[in-house]
Amino acid sequence: MSMTKPPGGSAKASGTSDVAEKVKSFGLLVALAFSLFFAIAAPFELYQVQSVHGWQPQQAKVIHVEHKAYSTTPGARRYWTFQIALTGTGETVRIDDVRPGDLPLNAMGWSTTDGDAARYAIGQSIEVYRGASGGKVFLERGSYGLMSVLWLVSVGFLIWLWGRALRLKAARDKRTA
Repeated sequence: MSMTKPPGGSAKASGTSDVAEKVKSFGLLVALAFSLFFAIAAPFELYQVQSVHGWQPQQAKVIHVEHKAYSTTPGARRYWTFQIALTGTGETVRIDDVRPGDLPLNAMGWSTTDGDAARYAIGQSIEVYRGASGGKVFLERGSYGLMSVLWLVSVGFLIWLWGRALRLKAARDKRTA
């Protein structure tokens, strides 16, 4: 923080301005990282939702539901995992991402909730979704909502930031010319 007196102001005003500018810059950096991540990740999630909507439902039975901790730290946040048996093949599958389109971020608590655990009780017969070639199994088809909004906000912010950078560059070029 500068303690020299700026032209037309006091040393205290300059220090406050420096802190405000650093906070603003940090906020823009965080928003940029968020926007870059979701501008890339959201289309993959949206593609997965689209794929799942084309899959035929299969019958399954919930055989185990477990509440797991994210870490061994006391008081750590928890998430749910489900173990199901596919009725047609008898294959046992562990699921910790209930639906596509919400990112499988157990660390953030997005993938499984207490509501999911209440919906899928042990012994319950349910429909699950799995592609014809096997692979990942989902308990629900998912929706486009969350990822569509995050993608639009991210791309909108990146466009706004690009426009702001171009305006700042034009103003700087005008001052130096």
